[in-house]
Amino acid sequence: MSTFNTTGLSLELAPPTSVPLSFFALAPIAIVAAGLLLLVEGMNALTAAAAMPTLALTHIATLGLLTSVMMGAIYQLTPVLGGAPVPWVRLGYFVCFNLALGATSLVWSLLTVSPELRRTLILIAITALFLALLIFVIQASIGLARSPAGGTAIQGMRGAIVALLLVGLMGVWMVHGFAGMSFPHPRLTWLQVHISLALLGWIGTLVMSASLKLIPMFYLAPELSPRVGRILLWVHGGSLLGTAIVPWLALF
Repeated sequence: MSTFNTTGLSLELAPPTSVPLSFFALAPIAIVAAGLLLLVEGMNALTAAAAMPTLALTHIATLGLLTSVMMGAIYQLTPVLGGAPVPWVRLGYFVCFNLALGATSLVWSLLTVSPELRRTLILIAITALFLALLIFVIQASIGLARSPAGGTAIQGMRGAIVALLLVGLMGVWMVHGFAGMSFPHPRLTWLQVHISLALLGWIGTLVMSASLKLIPMFYLAPELSPRVGRILLWVHGGSLLGTAIVPWLALF
């Protein structure tokens, strides 16, 4: 019987299981919340891209489901794939709490009709999400910088963290507009770039970089050559960089 090849994995450096699981536990809650929103709003949450119910549903999916799972995966993958533990790993609980608080406040603010309550909830969301983003990026960046493994998988994970930082800062800036402050202009361009960097930069880059390491292990096959992996990452990163500068070019 063949055995699963774990060469290159530092399983002994894995964080306490409760840290990534706390993030993974947010995913089913988000799915239930999305179902309840669809039950109440119906087609109102699906017909207009700029409608408040649609924005609320989108952020339940992106923050409550996708980002929570991806953050939990980073806490797990950084030491296991990279060979360097995430520093102050138990701060992950604080990150998870603020992510949940920020996502809940943001979604609630998009659904309320009270301007005063909306402003308060958005300020809570901005504070909580910024704290979660800042602490997580610092932890992940230090862990990946210390990684002795190198290779395209680790480089890709670093790129995913940069994309998350850009997505988070853009989101925090744009959400001010729902609290009576101004949106960055042009708003539609910022929105499109925000979505592109979130799906292709943050989520896409992390999935691709982890796959470069894990899929060959699943199939007991040789890894992709480092040269080809670097080319893929450079092409992918170049396209994301071009996307990131679009809203700034649109200001001129």
